Amino acid sequence: MTQIAGSSVVAAATGVQKVGISGATGTAVDSAAGTANAQAITIQGNSSGIAVPVMTTPMVLTTNSVSASNGDLVSSIDLSGYTTILLQITGTWAGTLTFQGSNDNVNWTGVQGVPTNGSGTVPSSATTANAAFLIPVQARYFRARMTVYTSGTLTGAGVAMINGSVDQGARQVTVNNSVLPTGAATSANQSTEISSLATIVTNTTGAATAANQTNVQSAVGTAATTAITIQGSSSGVSVPTNARQTGTLTDRSGTTSGTASTSTQVAAANTSRKYFIIQNVSTTATIWVNFTSAATATQPSIQLLPGGSFVMEAGYVSTEAINVLSTTASVAYTAKEG
Repeated sequence: MTQIAGSSVVAAATGVQKVGISGATGTAVDSAAGTANAQAITIQGNSSGIAVPVMTTPMVLTTNSVSASNGDLVSSIDLSGYTTILLQITGTWAGTLTFQGSNDNVNWTGVQGVPTNGSGTVPSSATTANAAFLIPVQARYFRARMTVYTSGTLTGAGVAMINGSVDQGARQVTVNNSVLPTGAATSANQSTEISSLATIVTNTTGAATAANQTNVQSAVGTAATTAITIQGSSSGVSVPTNARQTGTLTDRSGTTSGTASTSTQVAAANTSRKYFIIQNVSTTATIWVNFTSAATATQPSIQLLPGGSFVMEAGYVSTEAINVLSTTASVAYTAKEG
């Protein structure tokens, strides 16, 4: 083994052989400066070129034909390092396929995916029909199991990806000469456009005169944050800038009615609600969730299969009363409200 000369290859310590890396033409690939505890290496296409990215190949998932209860379309697989699963479900079958995750490969719970082929956009931890699902990796291990089987044979295909996309390889594009479109933002044009803000204001209806500018005001902030209120007029309605919500969760956990198929309330209507989650912790029974009206074991109630969960946060949170029902008496659930 021959040591390659170069600025990043120095004499090795006693008993250690340092080795350089060279390209097809024999040119050494040098190492960029590292930290005190690590050596950073940059791989380049040429001596002064752009770094060549290291692309990660998606992992094709092994799928099985399923024609029995508790059969796995995708058997337990370790997805450490991956972020997204794309699973396409095919075949002629009747039953319920459930997506499940586990961190110890022993205890499993439902994980949610979103249909990508027009079957809807509501996240679900199970499906009863053929569809393609985009499933975020939510635990170390993943499996897709036929928790309810009626008839037929279920098949499918899937891949595990990083960042939810399939890399097609890097492409380098060099632009030596480009013709700019008319009116492009060159330094000369920019100087012309922004040279006189006063002229722009003068020619605008409702211009930002001193009087009008008093309608845009800053509210008083705290020592750690600055609150800003934007108003359309001096008596206009404030448009708040919302920050991340924090607080203490209230436990709403319990069981469904002791009488099967009877709706009970999990949480009363709450206009201050900012967050809500409910999980069916049963391993056998299904729970149905509805808002304001009593829950029923059909539409429009939301179905939570064993281990499934439902979350409201960020974009939209209902303030209505929340009710649950199961066709089995006293089914346990975990619920938190913020």
